[in-house]
Amino acid sequence: MSERIDSDDFIVTARDVADAGFCITPGLKEFLAIRGYDLKDFIRHGLPAKTMLGFNDAQSDRVVAKARERVSRG
Repeated sequence: MSERIDSDDFIVTARDVADAGFCITPGLKEFLAIRGYDLKDFIRHGLPAKTMLGFNDAQSDRVVAKARERVSRG
């Protein structure tokens, strides 16, 4: 049984974006650029879930939900 992740203290990765059904380019690249983030840096390091949730965007929330599923699976 997987444990529920209540904390937003985990990293969202490019894989989470793809698993949520979104394109890396051009979609994610543009999304990040508008918010002042670099795609290459995101691919290498990801972003904290708290940062993604701070975008107040339904698509970001969907990606964070996928990342939360991944983290809870271990």
